[in-house]
Amino acid sequence: MLAGFNWSPRDFVRVFPWRERYVDKLTPIADADSRGDLQKLSPQLDHTQMLFLAKAPTYAGFQDAAANGRVVCVIHDAEGVKSHATFYGARPLVDYVKQRVSEWKWWK
Repeated sequence: MLAGFNWSPRDFVRVFPWRERYVDKLTPIADADSRGDLQKLSPQLDHTQMLFLAKAPTYAGFQDAAANGRVVCVIHDAEGVKSHATFYGARPLVDYVKQRVSEWKWWK
């Protein structure tokens, strides 16, 4: 399920509230457009990330994590959100990554 997008609106769950019912049932993903000059687009591409829990940081590891509900979509500085980041995924995994923010946080 598309939860985050790197251009406004960043948080597709807030824009389309019916998606909330799927947050813990479908794998939440973040979408980023990689066409064009990535260095020029970099500031726009730094707002969403997908974190996944796997044995290895590989494509196969990601596929296994996605198939088994071990992915969290993190949206940083979305419009209308007072907290610094919004997390979508299965509640136990969201809690797990929130407890370890200092290990993976990409923003300053």
